[in-house]
Amino acid sequence: MRLLTLVGLVFCMFNALICSYSAGIVCMVVLIASTLAYRPTISWKILLHTGIILGTVALLMAGLPHGPWVYWSIPTAICLLAALLIRLAEKYPQERVLGIILLFGAGWCLMHSSLPSLLLQQTQSRSLAYLERGHWGISQSHDNSLVIRSQYSYDMVKKIIGSRDIPNLSRLEAYTDLWMITPTQPFSSQEIEKIRKWVLRGGRLVVITDHTDLFGHASVLNPLLESMGLRIQKDCILDSTGDGGTYQNLFQKFKGLSANSFSGRGETWLVENGYSERTDYSKNSFFSDNQISDEEIPGIYPIGLTSPFGLGNIVLFGDSTLFANFALSRPSAQHLLQKVADAGPPLPFHTGTAMMLLLFWSVSRKRKIKILAGMISFLLLIAMVIQLCRPAYKLSYAFSPILNVWGDWSLAENDHAKYSTLFATAFSKSPMFPVWKETSRNSNRIVFSNGYTLENSVSKEWLPDPSWEKRLNMNPSLSMEQFMTALNHDSWLSSFWFDDGVGLLKNKAYEQFWKQVAQVESKKENLKLSLMKQVKGTLNFNGITVPVTVKLFHIQGHHPWVILGDWIIGKEISSGMILIRSNWQHPSWGDKDAVFQYIP
Repeated sequence: MRLLTLVGLVFCMFNALICSYSAGIVCMVVLIASTLAYRPTISWKILLHTGIILGTVALLMAGLPHGPWVYWSIPTAICLLAALLIRLAEKYPQERVLGIILLFGAGWCLMHSSLPSLLLQQTQSRSLAYLERGHWGISQSHDNSLVIRSQYSYDMVKKIIGSRDIPNLSRLEAYTDLWMITPTQPFSSQEIEKIRKWVLRGGRLVVITDHTDLFGHASVLNPLLESMGLRIQKDCILDSTGDGGTYQNLFQKFKGLSANSFSGRGETWLVENGYSERTDYSKNSFFSDNQISDEEIPGIYPIGLTSPFGLGNIVLFGDSTLFANFALSRPSAQHLLQKVADAGPPLPFHTGTAMMLLLFWSVSRKRKIKILAGMISFLLLIAMVIQLCRPAYKLSYAFSPILNVWGDWSLAENDHAKYSTLFATAFSKSPMFPVWKETSRNSNRIVFSNGYTLENSVSKEWLPDPSWEKRLNMNPSLSMEQFMTALNHDSWLSSFWFDDGVGLLKNKAYEQFWKQVAQVESKKENLKLSLMKQVKGTLNFNGITVPVTVKLFHIQGHHPWVILGDWIIGKEISSGMILIRSNWQHPSWGDKDAVFQYIP
């Protein structure tokens, strides 16, 4: 029983450590030491010598970066405190005091468990409200285009979770759940108090955030969350490559984008093992340099967290981009949205530890106390089973015809994966929305419910001449149909950034792909190029101007789009001036962006 109790306490300690919850760390140190000292089976001298050795290691590590000595100081404190308690018990009986500490610990664990509030909410009929505050987490309906406003809208999330818009908090009491995504308009002290009291009475507050305090959303939310013992960290968690990493719990892994972490009193249900990069307000999107150096702090960081507060709870998730329209066709995004809607749920390790502490304390007690402790423990066990078996909140994709999908998740969401960009266009270009089901991730294929299959076959990519000057003066090396196929399947031509700047051709290629997948018959538009016109002009890129000769083709009936040489897509922004961009949405000018000027 002692061993099981210690295992539970170690889980609680781990949770407190990754959440940087100081009160929880101190409490777990005392409880673990008391568990070792209660009717001890180990000599105080052994614990003392172990503590001295661990303390010496901690001192030797004191000068190292990122403070590894802290993690060594915790077992040091446990061993030394346990040794002290056992030694004192030899002179002054301490069993009753230690028993009270163990009972207090059981109560403390129950107070920090989200299980009671989740069970209470399970008895209620759920009604969800969505509060939009500011101009980032917008939720206006998209217009079926691939512009940034449609891609980064959260209107599909609202449809999927079945929430209702509320302009303010005046009718908050009519709802059981309140969802907020990256709000940027500050809350007044009266609004903070209103939300706080609503959660205390049993409400569920769902807050979805993102990296680096982007547009000030973390600064807006922290006064609210700090009033309930939580805090958004103004960071971005990176993997070893400096990119967004993999989120995981004990059983599953999910492909993430770029998340922030949290701290405070809560139960973690999703973590990322990576590096914390701090906010740099002088940089684009407040990222620092997206590179791993001595400045980034390695660790395990909470990305999803549920915190009990009174009769209610707060659910935090740190990657809002996964729930934007363009990312919702990712399998990881859909499964994580389900977890957020279900408040995680976290594993009931606090409740399990409370049960173990109670049973461990009662072992040497009178028969009546043993029976009472056993009954309470049995009720706690039943509650844990109910939580683990409770039905998931039903998400609805009824806003669109559904196409169920099974197969290899990596093909649809990994960086530069063959079908990742195509799935990102599904919200706009597919007549049927893909809904992912649980499956093997290594099947190397994607299968749709209508029988259509995508294989991860290796095909020869189209590789044009790397010299722009040569390529501009060449005839197209592919037919229109071949180039449209290349746009869909050549990963180097794909990008998650698209609007009309992907060009008319990419837009048409994405539509054609999804109609083929959905097996929807449609009239195929035959795009044609005009007769070639050879013109001389200047190409301006990277601050350099060079004279070039260009073979120029207009796309018939689709002004202002043009083709320059061997399938370089351009946009005629004025007579004699053509803009060429590799990424039409990104504000910064890239190495492959240029302006071609000629005399018409």
